[in-house]
Amino acid sequence: MDGVKRFLAAQPPPLREPRGARRPYASTMATLRAMARDSGFALDRIVWAPAFWALAFRERWSASEVEEAARELRGAGVEYFIEKCAASRDFPLAERAYEACMDGYLHLDSGRTRTLKMSMAKAYDGDRASGDRADAMWAEVLRDETLAKARCDTYCEMLEGRCLQPMRFDAFVRAYDDFRREFRDEDVGEWRRGASRLHAKRAYTAACRMINNTHNSKFAKVVTRDVLRDHAKYFRDDNYALATDFMVCALLGAASESVVVARELFEIALESGVKLGGQTWAYAVTMYVRQDALDDAMKLLERLEGLPFMQSGSLGALAFAAAFAVDGSTKNPTAAAKMAQRAKELKDVEANNSRQRQKVERAYSDVMSGLNKDGKPQLALRVFTRMQSSGVRPASPQTYRNLYDALKLADDGHSLSRQMFYRTMQTVKSHLKGVDALMVALEIAAYDGVVDVADDVYARLRWHGHLKDAKINSRVLDCLMIAKNKSRDQRGAMELYESVRRADDVNVVVSDDFWFYLLKTHCDEPANVEVAVVILEDAIHENASRRRKALTIAAFNIVLQACARSKTPKQAMKVLAMARRCGVRFGQLTYLSAIRACVSAAQIQRDVSHGRVNLLVDEDDDPVRLARRLLDDMREDELAPTSKIWSAVLYACACAGDMDAAQEVFQEMRASGCEPDVHSCTALIKAYAMTNDARGAIGMYWTMRNEFNCAPNSSTLQAIIEVVRGALKAHEEDLMQEASDVYLDMRRLKVKPNNAIFELLTESWVEETLLAASAPAKKKLSFALNDFTANGYDEATSWEDIAEIDVHEYSAAEARVAVLGVLQHLRQRDESGAMIGGDITIICGVGNIREKILKLADDLRLALTPSDNAGRLVLTRDAIRLWFDKQ
Repeated sequence: MDGVKRFLAAQPPPLREPRGARRPYASTMATLRAMARDSGFALDRIVWAPAFWALAFRERWSASEVEEAARELRGAGVEYFIEKCAASRDFPLAERAYEACMDGYLHLDSGRTRTLKMSMAKAYDGDRASGDRADAMWAEVLRDETLAKARCDTYCEMLEGRCLQPMRFDAFVRAYDDFRREFRDEDVGEWRRGASRLHAKRAYTAACRMINNTHNSKFAKVVTRDVLRDHAKYFRDDNYALATDFMVCALLGAASESVVVARELFEIALESGVKLGGQTWAYAVTMYVRQDALDDAMKLLERLEGLPFMQSGSLGALAFAAAFAVDGSTKNPTAAAKMAQRAKELKDVEANNSRQRQKVERAYSDVMSGLNKDGKPQLALRVFTRMQSSGVRPASPQTYRNLYDALKLADDGHSLSRQMFYRTMQTVKSHLKGVDALMVALEIAAYDGVVDVADDVYARLRWHGHLKDAKINSRVLDCLMIAKNKSRDQRGAMELYESVRRADDVNVVVSDDFWFYLLKTHCDEPANVEVAVVILEDAIHENASRRRKALTIAAFNIVLQACARSKTPKQAMKVLAMARRCGVRFGQLTYLSAIRACVSAAQIQRDVSHGRVNLLVDEDDDPVRLARRLLDDMREDELAPTSKIWSAVLYACACAGDMDAAQEVFQEMRASGCEPDVHSCTALIKAYAMTNDARGAIGMYWTMRNEFNCAPNSSTLQAIIEVVRGALKAHEEDLMQEASDVYLDMRRLKVKPNNAIFELLTESWVEETLLAASAPAKKKLSFALNDFTANGYDEATSWEDIAEIDVHEYSAAEARVAVLGVLQHLRQRDESGAMIGGDITIICGVGNIREKILKLADDLRLALTPSDNAGRLVLTRDAIRLWFDKQ
């Protein structure tokens, strides 16, 4: 340090002038040589080399000057310059400095050569296009090392260099696995010779940093298990706590797939005496809330409130008492000094406790959120009061958003949103003042979609000059984008995005919320997927260059869902490739959205009338193959496919007409332990329909009903109708009776037609298709539609059975057939001499069905009387007698 000060002090005044006054290279080198000569050291042995290279970087020396200086100093301190260049992404200049040193690498000692190579490898790790060179250089360094300890150090340097680069996630995982494979015997659970506890701690710390940067829950699950095993062993054998607060905090924060292991790590860390901070405790409570274990979360809050740093004010009072005792109360200077020191220590401890308490606010906020979702707003309000009594000052906008939601839920809609907003702001003003209160108001208004209030708060922030603060400006931009999304202002969102791009302020870094809601604005209906994909590329580039932190999976999921809805599978595959390059951990929703995009691709290919047109990125892949590949990738990621995912793959097979693939996938699903449900069975029925295998579809229906005990739904009904239509086109009239039985079985189960079925069931379809099979089928259909016995009306049918018929859930064609069936039964009763018991009420609703029934009555010269209820028509006894007389 003295050498550095001497070097800087020896520089002439121009060095302390503004950046534009560039210090000539020659005079700086002359000063350096003179100082080395006066000190009696060789130029490459001086201790002020880092200060020299910091000056070279600041003054932006040319590449030739950097090369000359690197050779003259024989590489001393160049690793510092390489690190600076890599941070500013000037990789060519870093490479020039490195090559200049390595031109004469035989004259450098092995330690300096190794250091330079590792520095350059770390620089390559930060360059997206230089990953292969980084791998080769690290491999070269490891190949040159023969001692176990040196190899361990190299692995740790590699991991510590890569953990800050989310784009190098796969390379980091490979290095982590290689390190454990080489130095850890998994069979006995011991580290081999050369690997110390410090090496293990360095590797795990780097892994936790990578987890923080990539949000990869799968890797977090692996690291959590590794840390748990080693920590338990070290503490049991040597009473050594391997896990640190940073490790536990990072692993708890990414515990979406390793909740059980994360809980165990948290408890063991507590038992081992690891001092866990407020952030770690907050993550622990959040972990329980996310698992809907609110009772456990509340119990953990009680444990948290008993910790020493939660005892608000006690140390502050002691510090005040000690400071007061010093003021003239003692004549002993030594005692007064000790008392003053004690007062300062107590103040410092209390200040640290206060900071830890503030980090706990998230725990209370998440519990409030969970209680709101669970329909317990009154309990959420009590948690807010309990937080204040524990000495935790509510300062986070998220806390006040949960308070705002709790007040709205507790009010049960009796007050307007604006009234609840101002009521919340009264609480905010009791804790926050100035810009902090304005930011909370802006966030609440943005998330609740109160656009005019958000604009007013933004104007006040700008008027008072608060937007000059880069951090405040960044969060304001996030909130404005959220407000644009809530108000469905796609044009306004794009204008805000363009203004951020034009500003190009390196100090303003928008958060994940900005990108997510910007993407959501373009993914909501009407979706503009092409623009959303371009924005996603910009977000990835922006985060990689400024924050060095990967986007959350939610951003990719929302674009994938839009691709599936808009039937743009090519864009969906592009998004998947982008996510993989970023090292983002895929979840079940990600795979489901991607597979649904494959279904869309299969539907598009099915609709193309001239040949097979491939619409995917890879021309060798078809939708079925790609969907099955995604299914395999999901299982490799140790994610169990859900019933929805299996059904989506089956639908892809069905839409593509690949019956063999559908049957194989169905068997794979059953072998995996996932039981067939109505969705998977309907997908298989649809596959039979697409291949014109009507008998197979009908057989699958009865297998679903009898063997799998699954009730059909409207999609099943639609698939069966498509099967029947295919059979009619193929003139397979012998299948009509079987198809009618299936159709009637579903209608007896009150399966409601969907919109597609309404389009299929034209007025003539029921009569000319299903009813054309046979007279018994016609009778069964007519009476089954009205929830009577399968054999229709008979002599035992009472008048109460037909006094009211409900057809409002049927299609227009079915309702028409049902009314005709009732009229036929009335005629039979009249012919047999049975009495007409009274009026008949037809429940038909107020839409198309009512109009069709009125038209039918007009065609039959039948008088129907509207009732007081617009959705009902009445066939009176007199109208029935009059109609009989007209026959």
